[in-house]
Amino acid sequence: MQFALLLDLLELVGGYAAGNRREVRTSVYICVLLVGIFTYVGLHVLFFRHLAPEWLGEIFRDIQRFWED
Repeated sequence: MQFALLLDLLELVGGYAAGNRREVRTSVYICVLLVGIFTYVGLHVLFFRHLAPEWLGEIFRDIQRFWED
């Protein structure tokens, strides 16, 4: 589901950039925004997969199990 949300976000930003490609300033803003979003998502994944403390991971796994039941 997270991948689908990320893909939808990419499509929306791409569509907006394609619609405003005549103005260079707007296209630059969109590219900077897109780089920022992907940087945030990458850092988020890196932190929660590799750097997060074990107790924090256990809390999120408990929440996930709760919602699956």
